[in-house]
Amino acid sequence: MSLQVVVNGLLIGGVYGIAALGLGLVWGVMSVVNVAHGDLLIFFAYMTWVLVAVQNLPPFVALVLLLPVGFVVGMLLYHLLVRHLVRRTEVELMSLVLFFGLSAMVYGFSSYQWGADLRSMPVPLPTFRLAELVIPGTRVAAFLIGAGLVVALQWFLRRTYWGKAIRAVAQSRDASRALGINPDRVSAVAFGISLAYAGVAGALIAMTSPLSPSLGVAFAGRSFAVVVLGGLGNPIGTLVAGLVLGLAESLSTLWMTFGLSPAVAFVLLIIVLIVRPTGLFKPLRTR
Repeated sequence: MSLQVVVNGLLIGGVYGIAALGLGLVWGVMSVVNVAHGDLLIFFAYMTWVLVAVQNLPPFVALVLLLPVGFVVGMLLYHLLVRHLVRRTEVELMSLVLFFGLSAMVYGFSSYQWGADLRSMPVPLPTFRLAELVIPGTRVAAFLIGAGLVVALQWFLRRTYWGKAIRAVAQSRDASRALGINPDRVSAVAFGISLAYAGVAGALIAMTSPLSPSLGVAFAGRSFAVVVLGGLGNPIGTLVAGLVLGLAESLSTLWMTFGLSPAVAFVLLIIVLIVRPTGLFKPLRTR
């Protein structure tokens, strides 16, 4: 087994973890299934490319800017679209229809605006060499940033008022309202955090791989697999599941062609749904 393959899998797995975090949060809190998540990730990735390659901003400055931008976009989407869904009895089904339409709109805009050609941007980070290992600095930075944000979200959910309110709303909107918590306001904050993390994840994707609008479908599939594997809305579980998926995909290239490696995500998804439907870690919401 090549150590290089293992290292590559773990580093890209960190990006998978941060990419899936926002999806798991809104699914766990509001039962909203955001199938547009992958296309939103790639939209934010293109926004990073515009800021860096066109506006000549440093990549990490662009990443920091996308954090509040994503939060504001998430708040707006919640108040314009999502809050009308959470009051319905069939939230998951209705959200699938709504976000499928949003996904098509975002994909269409990205394809029209930037075309199908691959786009990449320069990131001034060195490549590290350790014996026979070659470790790109961009992937190390993406892994560390992603892991740090996962730990920050875990702390936020466990230690702050808003985090505890989010967990309370995830358990029961009616019970949380009886305790003086405004479920709509808390859900808006949760959706804002979800899109803020999607903004950061999009920036990390832009730093580590060439961009194409079609990447949204691939990242959506991987994100769903990671969320189910790690436990719905569990930040640490999501990171571990991302590492598992990245490692599994990377190791699979030793026995199959690179083009088939994305199928590993769906194989893992099927296995987990059969063996442990709640995921490897405790979900944010218990049914």
